[in-house]
Amino acid sequence: DTFTGSLSRLPGENVGTYAINQGTLALNGNYTLTYVGADLTIGTKTVTVTAAAKSKTYGDADPALTYTFAPALVGTDTFTGSLNRLPGENVGTYAINQGTLALNGNYTLTYIGADLTIGAKTVTVTAAAKSKTYGDADPALTYTFAPALQTGDSFSGSLTRLPGENVGTYAINKGTLSLNGNYTLTYIGANLSITKSVLTVMASNAVMCQSDGFPTFGVTYTGFKAGDTESSLSTKPVVSTTANRNTAGNYVLVPSGGLSNNYSFVYVNGTLTINAVPSVSIVSNKGAEISKGETAVLTASGGTTYSWFSASGMISGQNMASLTVRPAQTTTYTVQVTNASGCNSSASITIKVTEDYKLVANNILTPDGDGINDTWIVQNIDMYPNNEVRIFDRNGREMYSKKTYDNSWNGTIGGNNLAEGTYYYIITYGPNKLVQKGFITIIRNR
Repeated sequence: DTFTGSLSRLPGENVGTYAINQGTLALNGNYTLTYVGADLTIGTKTVTVTAAAKSKTYGDADPALTYTFAPALVGTDTFTGSLNRLPGENVGTYAINQGTLALNGNYTLTYIGADLTIGAKTVTVTAAAKSKTYGDADPALTYTFAPALQTGDSFSGSLTRLPGENVGTYAINKGTLSLNGNYTLTYIGANLSITKSVLTVMASNAVMCQSDGFPTFGVTYTGFKAGDTESSLSTKPVVSTTANRNTAGNYVLVPSGGLSNNYSFVYVNGTLTINAVPSVSIVSNKGAEISKGETAVLTASGGTTYSWFSASGMISGQNMASLTVRPAQTTTYTVQVTNASGCNSSASITIKVTEDYKLVANNILTPDGDGINDTWIVQNIDMYPNNEVRIFDRNGREMYSKKTYDNSWNGTIGGNNLAEGTYYYIITYGPNKLVQKGFITIIRNR
């Protein structure tokens, strides 16, 4: 004998307890079948979910938080919900949590977490090349950067450069420029170039007189910076000219030759004016030869001011064009003449004195106090200081005598007036000189 049929259970696949029934299990008619039932228990399925480690760069959006799981779900079963992470956007590590991820009640979900790592954002800063002219203030040291910063973030600090103010190239460095800890700053440097400043050098105009030595030529400067002076130049400019100092005219003064690390030179020519010296001439109203004791007027021309050098026989006009002279011997007279340009030159004239004794003694004496013929005048006798005058009456008696006669006799003797009449005189002009004789008549008012 054998059983036929099979047991069965209550239908259902969800977790739970299902009664096992006799179903179709049977024996032939020779048996009475007594059935003692039991249960089928459906337990939950364990599914392990493993979060995938994730990363992003500061400022980027979060990547999708993904996971793997095992074993496979049954049939059309699916997960609901999603993973989440600890909040925060700064650089760091943030745990990825199970969040709302779930399965239906037929499963036991085991969760293995991971992390989201936020890495620093690389920003490249590129310094801008700069330039300035020597002596000027530095330009602002600027830069560009990429990519853009997150909203609210900004740079702090500033670029710097290597120190120095002379012409040359100076590296622009990162200095104190920085970003917060969410960034990695990559720096690409540049240079600040200091170029030469322009220094204008102008030859100073100069004036000189014909045939003088050249003056010291000077220059003026425009454009010194940073407290510099001519002494700051490595080589000072010099001034040259092709002028002929003996020829009056205007000539170019050419500056050149300056050297400096910090300056380039612009030269401006000057003018050298060579003024003509006066052409001096001297004429004498008596010619170049006069008698001893004679007066001559020497007249210079060619300028605006005149100065005669001291010489014997000068009477008047030493600082005038016309000089009155009465030389006792042959004398050379020299005048310095200055023209309107301030240039001067000298010329000389020699007056030859001839001892031809042009001596004229008055033959009348009228000592009456009227200022006419009050004393006996012998013209030019002062030219012969070794003279001697003697006066005699008709009887040959000496009435008056004087050595170095000075035209002072007034017709007296011993303080008493001589009688009217004619007297005889003898004038000796010195050893080996002329002896002059003649008559003088004294006339008194009656």
